[in-house]
Amino acid sequence: MAKVYSVQESPLPEENNFYPEGTREEDLRATARLPEKSDLTSPYAIVIKDRNREYFPIPYHIAYRRIFEQNRLLETLTELSQISVKLRDSNSSTYFRQKREEFTSGDHKSPEITRMKRLDEPKIELVIGFYDTNTDNFGIKYSAQAWGDVLDAKSTQEYRQFLEALKNWVKESTGRQPPDAKVRASYLFIVAGQAAKYDWVGNNLPCQPAWRQEMGSKIDIFVQRFDAKFARDWYPAFRDIISPNRRVGLSESQVKELAKTAFIKRYIAHEYGHSLVPEGLSDRFGGYADFLKELYCELFAIHSLNNMPTDSKFGNKEKDFVIASEFSEGIVDYQTYNSPQQRRAEYFVLSSVIKKYCEDKKSIFEENGCIAWKSYRDPRDATTALYFDVDHLIRYGNYDEVVKFFDENFDSNTYRSLATKQSAGGPFSGARRRPTRSNPNHYVA
Repeated sequence: MAKVYSVQESPLPEENNFYPEGTREEDLRATARLPEKSDLTSPYAIVIKDRNREYFPIPYHIAYRRIFEQNRLLETLTELSQISVKLRDSNSSTYFRQKREEFTSGDHKSPEITRMKRLDEPKIELVIGFYDTNTDNFGIKYSAQAWGDVLDAKSTQEYRQFLEALKNWVKESTGRQPPDAKVRASYLFIVAGQAAKYDWVGNNLPCQPAWRQEMGSKIDIFVQRFDAKFARDWYPAFRDIISPNRRVGLSESQVKELAKTAFIKRYIAHEYGHSLVPEGLSDRFGGYADFLKELYCELFAIHSLNNMPTDSKFGNKEKDFVIASEFSEGIVDYQTYNSPQQRRAEYFVLSSVIKKYCEDKKSIFEENGCIAWKSYRDPRDATTALYFDVDHLIRYGNYDEVVKFFDENFDSNTYRSLATKQSAGGPFSGARRRPTRSNPNHYVA
C-alpha cells in the first residue's frame, strides 16, 4: 500500500495521481453531475482523459492492479486468510479473503461490514485499504493506507466506558438513537501510506456517513503515538500558554492527569462526531467541506464534554481542561501545519475559528502571555453557541453561507501573539488542500 500511496501523492503528471494535469475541481464536479459521469467523483476511482479528451474514471482495483501484482499483495492476503484459519480466527480469515476480493473486483464494502460486526477484539489486527480524502486536493478520493497493531486491552476497556457514556448522553440530549460505534486502543508495529504520512494518533472507519449509519464505526487510538504527542507537544504547550490560574490548587501530577484525560476524551468524542455528520458535504460545500466537517466534530466534542454528567473527583476543573486542551493543540497546529509532515490545515483552521469566536464573545482573553478566562462557564457558553451555529450550517446551510462564515470567523493570525515560532511561508502556504475561492484576499488564496 505504501507503493500505491507513493503514486497517489506524487505531483508528477506521468504517475497520474487522481486526475489529469490541469484539472479544475469545478469542471470535474460539473461533469460528474451528468448521470452517465457520476463515477467521476467515486472515492475509489482515478480520473483520466480518454481519446476524445473527456473525463473517464478508472476504478482503483484496475488502475493499481500492476502494483498489487508486483508487490504480491493478493498472494499475501490469501496467505493471511489461510493462517487465520489455522489460528481458528474465522473473522480475520473472512476479512483478508474479502480484502483480496476488494483489490480484484472493487467490492470495498464487504470487508468493512466484517470488521464492524466482529464482536471480539483480535489481539493483533491488520487494517488495509483506501480511506480518507486528506491527500486529494479536491477532497474526493480515498488514499491507500495500512497498519498493524497489538491490542491494549486495559485502555480499550476504559475508552469503551467513556464512549458508551457519550452515546447515552447523545440519546438523552437529542431523543434520537445514537449511531453505533466502538473503540480500540492499540500499539502500532507497522504503518504505511496516508496514515504514516500524517502521523495520525488514530482513525475512525469506515469513512462514508451512510456506511457508518448502516454498520456502525470503529475508532482506533494508537497509544504510543498519542502518548508521544502528548508528552512532546501538547502538554508543554498547555503549560506554556494556559494561564496558571486555571490550575490553582492542583499538584503537578493532578494537572498532568487532568490534561491527558481531557485530550483523550476530546479525541474520542471528536472521532465519534464523524458518525453524526450528514452525507453530501462535498457536493454542497466543495473545498470547504472538510474544514466545516472537522470544525463540527471538534465543537461536538467540546460541547458534549462540557455538558455530560461527570463523576470526576476534580469537578468542574475537568471542563476547564477541555477548552485548555483545545487551545494547547491549536497553537501546536499553528506552529507545525507548514512543517515537512504537512500537518492538515483543517485542524489549524478549526482551532483558530474557536479561539477567535471565544475572543469575540469576550469569554477568553490574553493575560501575561497566556490564554485566560474567569470561569469555565465563559468559554463553555461561547463554544456551545458556536456549536449550534455550525450544526445548523452543516445540516441546512449552502455554499455562500459557509464562505461568509469562514470570512467572518477565521483569522490565520489568532495564535500569532502566543506563538514562539512561525513558518517562513506564512499562514496556509503549506496547506495541501484548501477552499477553492478566487478572491485573493481570502484566507487561503
